Amino acid sequence: RYISKKIAELAASGQGWRVSPDDTGFDAMSALYMPDFIEYVNSIAPDKIKKMQDNWKGNWENNLRLALVKALEVDGTVSVLRNGFQMAGYNTIICSGHVPNDPRLPKQKMYYDNNILRVMNQVHYQTAGNKSLDLVFFINGIPVATAEIKTELTQTVYDAIEEYQQERKPIEPGTNRKNYLLFYKRGAVVHFAISESEIWMCPILSPDKPKFLPFNEGNDGHAGNPPMQPGDTDYPTGYFWNKICQKENWIRIFHNFIFVKEERK
Repeated sequence: RYISKKIAELAASGQGWRVSPDDTGFDAMSALYMPDFIEYVNSIAPDKIKKMQDNWKGNWENNLRLALVKALEVDGTVSVLRNGFQMAGYNTIICSGHVPNDPRLPKQKMYYDNNILRVMNQVHYQTAGNKSLDLVFFINGIPVATAEIKTELTQTVYDAIEEYQQERKPIEPGTNRKNYLLFYKRGAVVHFAISESEIWMCPILSPDKPKFLPFNEGNDGHAGNPPMQPGDTDYPTGYFWNKICQKENWIRIFHNFIFVKEERK
């Protein structure tokens, strides 16, 4: 009930969030919500969408999806969001707009203003199977975060962590079927375990035991978050919904504050 309330507040906040009550339109094979991506590209570059429609007729959406998937697999989610991708005959396809440093730059402001933020409930992420994640967050149809939610009336944040570690596998044991939403670099950038009192995060759901790190504010020099006090109207993890999910903060995180480093050993 608490999370439903916070999601409803997001939708009503004027921060640009849209809420999907289920995963209708989500494609596990591409890990995309293409309606938002198409809407975004059409809002900032309608001439390119018109050219695709003229050139490819009824196959234009599929061709655009295939090009986006290839870019995600080669360059990764963070790079595609920040830099877009090249498409023969269409130059760069812009995939999201960063927060404009100078509001006098009208094109960059347009790219930013048209960003579509979406949170989707109960997302069936398996390419073969019926398991679902509580929440998935998207920027213009591209997944950037997932979340498992636990209410401390029955469970704790550590139950959510254990669920990720034991059940949410990028490659399914036994069948080796790939779950692209959970793939490092190509899928969601971060995975959150959230309760009313704590939040933990993991950037890589490795095949073994993924390592989760605290995503808390701290409690007077100690771990966790400040406990609720008499008269408080929000839970200790309210900062995630009230601050982190503000449009400008959310966009800045993925455009400016994530560093991807690869090492070959």
